[in-house]
Amino acid sequence: MRKLIILSAFIFTLVFLYLTEFPIIIDQNTYKGEARLQKLRKGEKFNFSEKLNIKIDENCKLVFIVNDRNDVADDYKFGKVFTTTNHSLINEFLTTEYTYTGADVATVQNEIYFYRNNQCVFKTLIISDGESEGLQSSDFGWIQPEKDKQFSKILNNFERNYSPIIVLK
Repeated sequence: MRKLIILSAFIFTLVFLYLTEFPIIIDQNTYKGEARLQKLRKGEKFNFSEKLNIKIDENCKLVFIVNDRNDVADDYKFGKVFTTTNHSLINEFLTTEYTYTGADVATVQNEIYFYRNNQCVFKTLIISDGESEGLQSSDFGWIQPEKDKQFSKILNNFERNYSPIIVLK
């Protein structure tokens, strides 16, 4: 009986540790595409704060989900889900100047979500692998930040989430 308890505790610990490294993510977002981003012209420069008329308050957060380690820089911390409620980081992300390229990138799998008052206002796919950076969305296609390594500077300051189950609402 004692061996069974020890074995069960060991298996439970292994499963828990696995799930903290690779959590189960349940996406219940009711996000709807933002029409103001669909009317971009090739070469147009913009930022999300102005284009979407987003104001930052105490109930804002960014969630970064790493589904593909190849799309993040090699020196980025290990984990799957990272978050921040730091207003200066959120503001830096939202006020980053982007250029609309008119192209699409099909292989992006990492995601970033912007929440305000516990509601998903904006979501997109993201690449920040050290060589190239950009956002891909069905709402606007492929856009790139004006400054090199802009996302790396922001994302490296996110905090890792260790919860084994994460519900995105």
